[in-house]
Amino acid sequence: MTQQIICDGDTLVFLPAFGHRTITTLIDPAIIRGSGHATVKNKKMCVLGDERNVRIKAQYSVLGHSPGVGVLTITQVANDQKTPGIKGMLPLLIKGQFFDALFTPIQPAMKPGALPTPDPTTPTTGKGQFVPAQLFATAKG
Repeated sequence: MTQQIICDGDTLVFLPAFGHRTITTLIDPAIIRGSGHATVKNKKMCVLGDERNVRIKAQYSVLGHSPGVGVLTITQVANDQKTPGIKGMLPLLIKGQFFDALFTPIQPAMKPGALPTPDPTTPTTGKGQFVPAQLFATAKG
């Protein structure tokens, strides 16, 4: 099955649930930058590895805590989100289903009280999707 090719500036959507945390607001734009040589509408195509450069600040909540801030990253794209490798070329990123993501607090949410308690800074996992802006350039996954 063919899927839309992901290009420079395409949007990312993260599901709100990351373990016991809920992502409430994205502080940085949720986009991916492409580094491929080929282009679609003058935008570089995204190749495998471009997902490693995604770092998006987001506000989050934990029940009973004041809001906190952390960073969303992509840890692994799914097999249906990349094209097969061609000798001498990196696979392209395509829409597919869901990638694996990680949320790491940098300003922990705080539980109020006489001695405020910070949310642990241990990263939690979640999911996200690519949202291609163009619909006509596709590739087989």
